[in-house]
Amino acid sequence: MDLSTITWNFSTKVEFFRPFFFYLRQRFYIVEQTFKIIDPR
Repeated sequence: MDLSTITWNFSTKVEFFRPFFFYLRQRFYIVEQTFKIIDPR
C-alpha cells in the first residue's frame, strides 16, 4: 500500500464523515443556544 493510496483513502473517509461532523456541530450549537436562553450568565 503506497502513500497515494493511503492519502486517497483518508480523503474519502474525510469526505464521508464531513456531513456527520457538520451535523454534530450544529446540534452542539443549538444545545448551547438553548442553555443560554434557559440559564443566561
